Amino acid sequence: MSRLILTHRHARRPALPALLLVALSTVLPMAVRPAAAIDLTYDGGRLGRWTATGYGEAYAAFAVDPDTQDQDPAGIFGLTLTGDVHERARLVFDVRTMVGGWARNTDGANLFNLNDTFQNFDPSFEVNDLYLDLYLGKVDLRLGKQTFAWGNLDTFNPVDVLNTRWWNDPFITEVEDRKIGVPALSASYFLPELGPRLPEDTSLTFVWVPLPVSFRFPDRTERWFPESTNVQSANAFPPDSVDIGGGTTLPNAVDVTNDLRTKNDSPPRNPSDGAFAARLRGFYGSVDWSLYGYSGQETAPAFDFSASVIWPDAPGLPPPDQPVMLRASSLLEPRFDRIGLLGADAATSFGGLTTRAEAAFGWDRLQPRTTAALLSEENLNAAVSPRQLQRLFQGKPINPDLGNLFVSRDTIEWGIGADYLYRGWLPLVQVNQTVVLDNDIELLLADIDTQFLFALRRSFFAERLDMDLSVIQGVARGYTSALADFTVEITDHFRVRFGYLLIAGSRRTIIGQFHDNDEGFLQIRYAF
Repeated sequence: MSRLILTHRHARRPALPALLLVALSTVLPMAVRPAAAIDLTYDGGRLGRWTATGYGEAYAAFAVDPDTQDQDPAGIFGLTLTGDVHERARLVFDVRTMVGGWARNTDGANLFNLNDTFQNFDPSFEVNDLYLDLYLGKVDLRLGKQTFAWGNLDTFNPVDVLNTRWWNDPFITEVEDRKIGVPALSASYFLPELGPRLPEDTSLTFVWVPLPVSFRFPDRTERWFPESTNVQSANAFPPDSVDIGGGTTLPNAVDVTNDLRTKNDSPPRNPSDGAFAARLRGFYGSVDWSLYGYSGQETAPAFDFSASVIWPDAPGLPPPDQPVMLRASSLLEPRFDRIGLLGADAATSFGGLTTRAEAAFGWDRLQPRTTAALLSEENLNAAVSPRQLQRLFQGKPINPDLGNLFVSRDTIEWGIGADYLYRGWLPLVQVNQTVVLDNDIELLLADIDTQFLFALRRSFFAERLDMDLSVIQGVARGYTSALADFTVEITDHFRVRFGYLLIAGSRRTIIGQFHDNDEGFLQIRYAF
C-alpha cells in the first residue's frame, strides 16, 4: 500500500487553554467526596437511594514519529448516577464530557448524536448509558440506551456485535469504553433447574434494538484516520498506460490531483431495520457456556467510495511530451448493511489455569478493501469506458464505477485463550483467526488471518503498581502492535497511568496501516 499523503497539515492549536481545562478536569473532582449513597425525597415522597460515582482525567499522547498528526492534551470528566428508585427498579445515568484531544476542524461544543459517523466537537458531551432496570422475579428487563459485553475472549470477541464503537483512539482506550450505547429493550429469563445432570443457572436473554446507531469515525485530518480509506493527493500514470479503446493507448502521461471529502449518512430507520439478538447461557459442571444469535446492522465500520473526474484544460490533447492534468474529487460515506451471526463460547478453570474459547459464523459481513486498489491503474482502465473518456476529453465530468470499497462475505471467526496465575504473575496466550469464505479479490484482511495475543500482568507493592504488557502479532501479512502499560495507585482514588504504544508491519493490514502512530501516553485520573 502506498504511503499516506495528506493534502495539508493543520496548525497545532494553542496548548495553554487545553492544558488549563485538563488540569481543572483532574483537580475539581478531588473536592468531591468519594461515592456516597443519599436518600432523596420530594414533596413528602421518597425518590429512592442514589449513588454518584465518576472521575476526572487528564490524558496526553506524545507522538514519536515526526509524520504523526498532532494530538492535543485532553480533559475528560465522567459521571454515573445510580438510583434504586424502587425495590424492583433501578435507574442508571452515565454521561461523559471531553475537551481537547484528537478532534480537528471542530464545530464547537455539542452533544454526540446517534446518526452521524463524522462528529467533531470540542468540548464534546455524550450520554453513554441511560436505562431502567426492572427485576420481576424470574425476568429482568432493561429499557433504554445501553451497552452489551458478550463473549469471553480478551480484546477480540467474534460474538460481540451488538454495539457500534468509536474509532478516534482505538489502541489505548479500552474496548468497553469505546462502545456506543444503543437504544434497546433486553429481557432475561432465568430457567428453572431441570435435573442434576443437566445445565444449571441457565438464562435466556432477548435483545431488540429498534433504532440502528452509526459507528463513529475520525475526521480525515485526525491522526487515527486509516490510510486504507484515504487517497493520495496526487497520482501519476506513465505514457501508454491509459487504454482509450480499439487497442489504442494515450501517448501522454496522466497526472491526477485528488482530494477526499467525507459525508454523513444516517442508518436506515424503518421498522424492519431493527436488530434482534438472543443469548442462552448456563453452567455445565465447571464450564460456563453461551450460545448466540444476531440479525441486524453491521456494527463494524464500513464505507462507500466514489470519485468524480474532470479535465479542466479540455478539449484538445497536449503534446505527447506533456501530461494530461486531471482533477478528481473522491467521496467517502458510511454504509449500513444487514448481517447475521451464530456463535458460541465456553470457559472453564483448573486450579490456576483458565481457558476460554469463542467462535462465530457470520454471513454478509462487510470486509474492507483499500482506496489505493480502487484507484490503481488496472482498476481505472477497467472502470473507465471509451465513451466516458470521450466525455472527459470534452471537458465533462465522469463518475466511473470503481467497485465496492467494502464487499459482503461470509466469515468464520474463532479464538481460544488461556491464562495461568503463578505467584502473582498472570501470563496469557490467545490465538484468533478469521476465515473469509468464497473470496476472489484482495482485501485489507487476508483470506485466512491469524493473530496471536501475548500478555503478561503483575501487581507490585501491595497492588499499588500494576504492569500490563501485551503484544498482538499477525501471521499472514505480518503486523505487530505492542503496548506497555503501567498504573500507579497513589491513593484509593488517585492513579497515574503511563505507557508506550508500538505499531509495526505491513501497511496492507488493518493494524499495520497505522505504522506512523507510535506514541507514549500519560493519564492522570481521580475517581470519586
